[in-house]
Amino acid sequence: MIIADLKGKLSVREHISEDFLTSTVFSIFDLISSKWFSQFLNSSTNIHGESLNIHFSKFKLIFWKSFSDPFGVEPDVIILLDKLLIILEAKFYSGKSGVGTSEDDSFLYDQLAREYMLGNHLVRSKTVLDETFSSFMDFKLLYITKDVSFPTNDIEESIKILKKYNIETKDSSKKIFWTNWQSIYKIFSNAPENELKSYEKKILGQILPFLEKRDLIMFNGFSFLAKYNLDKASYESEPLYYSPIGVNTNYWDSMVFYNQIIFSYRKLFYDILHQYWENPIFFQEVNSTPSSIFFGKRKRYWQNTVFKMNINQDTLIFYNK
Repeated sequence: MIIADLKGKLSVREHISEDFLTSTVFSIFDLISSKWFSQFLNSSTNIHGESLNIHFSKFKLIFWKSFSDPFGVEPDVIILLDKLLIILEAKFYSGKSGVGTSEDDSFLYDQLAREYMLGNHLVRSKTVLDETFSSFMDFKLLYITKDVSFPTNDIEESIKILKKYNIETKDSSKKIFWTNWQSIYKIFSNAPENELKSYEKKILGQILPFLEKRDLIMFNGFSFLAKYNLDKASYESEPLYYSPIGVNTNYWDSMVFYNQIIFSYRKLFYDILHQYWENPIFFQEVNSTPSSIFFGKRKRYWQNTVFKMNINQDTLIFYNK
């Protein structure tokens, strides 16, 4: 299915499907060395900023196992580790399902809270999900989204709801973790070639463009700033939005650049650079011919007169630490 996706054979619905994204990415983790999966899990943090920080020798993934009783949930993935159970809830374009409780608190709607309660139940009841991983001492809940920062509101809301069900805040806030899809791209794209087996290189050669196609990549700032020559007030030429595989070569050829851009500038980079696009520089100089600024995959964005007139502001706009 990855090849079909990369060749443009999937429907729009399939392209944005959470289930397709989840099954594809986590099936990859099941095929390659567990050290990459370990890096992914340990990229997650809780609301206190603490890393998951776990080590394991083996793992097993269970996809979409339904628990109709007592909590009515179907986690996207249940991860079985040595003595530890991780319930993973994955989101792409949608948010968590359900918010709050019924008026009398007799029914729990909040999806993360229900899955947390499930984790408690599975550990306390010593439920056997697999004969190889039959004894769990603890559990964690892992929330994965495409957010670029910790989804504090989502997590705090779930923690608050759990308190109504006698779950101490200090416990739930320590056990609910979050990471994003972009962390997977970062791990795979930075994997040293000498640490990859030949078959892993082939697999990553497909999963990286798969993630790029969904814009699930890390923004690491504009690297050309490191090459800014203060004496000459010039930059060494370098692509504006660089990635190891040239993710946006087709993006710059899009038909939208042949016409006036009629949508918000921030959408150009998929809501990653809110502060960047809201800088006053764009309201002063860009309104007339925005397409002339962006069009042409070889034209240097910062060479536009906008930046020549505001050269002292460039680093403030672009710099991303």
